[in-house]
Amino acid sequence: MSAPINVALFSELRGRLITAMAQSPERFREGKSELDGVENSLKVYIGRVKAFNDPAFMGKIAAAEADLRATSARNAAIGDPWSEVAKAVAAQRELYYSIRFVEPQSDLYAYAASLVRAAEEGTKPNADRLPGYSDSALPLIEKEVLDARPITLWLDQLKLEWSLSKSREYLGADDPDTKLILGRESPEQLAARLVSRTRMADPAYRKQLWDGGKPAILASKDPMIVLARKLDVRERAIQDAVDERIEGPLSAARAKIADARFAAYGDTAYPDATFTLRISYGKVMGWTERGRQVPTRTTLGGTFDRATGSDPFDLPLAFAANKARIKTSKTL
Repeated sequence: MSAPINVALFSELRGRLITAMAQSPERFREGKSELDGVENSLKVYIGRVKAFNDPAFMGKIAAAEADLRATSARNAAIGDPWSEVAKAVAAQRELYYSIRFVEPQSDLYAYAASLVRAAEEGTKPNADRLPGYSDSALPLIEKEVLDARPITLWLDQLKLEWSLSKSREYLGADDPDTKLILGRESPEQLAARLVSRTRMADPAYRKQLWDGGKPAILASKDPMIVLARKLDVRERAIQDAVDERIEGPLSAARAKIADARFAAYGDTAYPDATFTLRISYGKVMGWTERGRQVPTRTTLGGTFDRATGSDPFDLPLAFAANKARIKTSKTL
């Protein structure tokens, strides 16, 4: 469910970034890192969508699951964790839009949300706090919130406008969560007001709120803090539902499925990979894509072969001038 939505979301964000960055060389420089991150994410999700739409690939997955379930049916200790997964997935489909779109995407808002959450959790006994807000974890959150780092305001406003517009689009204009987030403002109006009036970019002000704790947070009229206070209650309710209906059941089901895999295949089955690309086992070899053989390694020569003089294939002048001194066959 999430992969096709992510392709649509990040494609639009990419377009917004490219349009804004084209306005000046300064904006191009300021937005380049963000654009690179978005494009990298797009590669992942486009690849996932292709895999999900590949009958041969998905057929192998389905066959492997059917084999494991058939083998495990004879093991009473395993039970039927797949039915629990199905219930959790159904709950995730029901809650997905709220999970995804209630929290605005903005570095400035993230500061405010962390301050509000830390102030509230800090009033509780250590054992009663949310994960990540224990006495041992708070120093890291404090460092992340208080460390000085540059915030590019136009970029933060662009991301905030984009995320707010997507919240309204996917949740619906009449949804209670949309009304909670936007009130009577448009995404553009709310983003402009929040970014222009907040003091979240000032580390000294963030420290003032952190040191003041819950009383300072409740007294603050900073618009980002006001929004974060309003959304914190809803976000906690969503997280409670996620923990109860999705994460808790999935965690228990995953453990049983792992036991089933080990009981069926022992140490002959390799573990699943994560989001990170890695080479864990097997023979390193290329692959065929649209009739063309793709090698396993890239070379410095490919840098020159692709050079167009324009982004993203423009070479540094010093690098291009020293092509004769560079071993183009050297692998990267």
